[in-house]
Amino acid sequence: MFVYYQRKFVQIGGSEIFALSFFEEVNSHKKCFLFSLYCSEKCKLYIKKNYNSIYKRLITPSFSLGFLRFCLSFLFKKNIKIYFNYGLHEMFFLRMIFLRKIIYLAHDMFSYDEFKPISIKNINLLTKVRLKILGIVENIFSDVFVLTKKSQKERLRLLNYKPKVFNAAIRNLNSFKHNNNKKFILSLGRLEKKKNVDLIIKTFKKINKTNPKLKLHICGDGSQMKNLKEIVRIKKLINNVSFFGFVSEKEKKLQIKNSLCIYCLDKADFDLVIWEALLQAKPVICSNTMEIDSNFIKYNWIAKSKLNVNNIYRATKILLKKKRNIKVLKKLLNDYTFKNYLNKIELNINK
Repeated sequence: MFVYYQRKFVQIGGSEIFALSFFEEVNSHKKCFLFSLYCSEKCKLYIKKNYNSIYKRLITPSFSLGFLRFCLSFLFKKNIKIYFNYGLHEMFFLRMIFLRKIIYLAHDMFSYDEFKPISIKNINLLTKVRLKILGIVENIFSDVFVLTKKSQKERLRLLNYKPKVFNAAIRNLNSFKHNNNKKFILSLGRLEKKKNVDLIIKTFKKINKTNPKLKLHICGDGSQMKNLKEIVRIKKLINNVSFFGFVSEKEKKLQIKNSLCIYCLDKADFDLVIWEALLQAKPVICSNTMEIDSNFIKYNWIAKSKLNVNNIYRATKILLKKKRNIKVLKKLLNDYTFKNYLNKIELNINK
């Protein structure tokens, strides 16, 4: 029995899409369940529409025989494997009490955590104690996997252990497409401060001066929507910038397909948006905090930029002038599928 556990599904962002894509890959090979303590109606509808193969495997607490059977299997079956990336406390107690094989997909860095940011340079005594305990807790799991070497090094420095680095990003390489539609520049992601969409708008203002017919599409919803619309008004870009709010998977793919390039300026080490863009052969301008295979930069598919308007503008202008090879891109993407990710994890934990 395989279980993917996530404490809550309350919104759909990169982390949730990563989890669902990973679980879909697991489910295509082995019978398993997606268990969550709570799943909002919005998330249920999204899963049903975009991940229908796993919708019936979604389990949430309820007064039913089905849920009771699941709980008994979850707690007492000997050959159970549990994957999780949110729900450290729950999994810690299950590991200690029932000694089950539990694999932690530790996909967040501490220094870029948007909810509880940690200043590594000024860690106080209480935080040091917390990190010491956290290191002990994470070490009790069967295995811990991260997505980047940057994340691996951070855990080694802060928690005194070295997790394994495995890449994953692409749900299905068979959907690799390329077309020459170049109608607009695209920003894709939640409208939160750490996504730096305000910098994208200000950069677009500079681009718009020499390309007045070019448009900027902003897809995503979040707390910064009102502020960003005000920036657009102040910059006199109302006729050139469109907000689409939260978009479906179908609409998202259509937006990527018709774009000239995609911005991904999240201050993080990893972002799924980059790979969604590359899967449709669209170049990406990302933040310099992202850990990117240097080959994608070498072959002009990705440009990294510091988080200021002048650097972003310069990176954009240079990237768009470069020539790119589609065959080289598809070959590079082969190493970033969820199938490879799952195979590596399985091989590693079965040694």
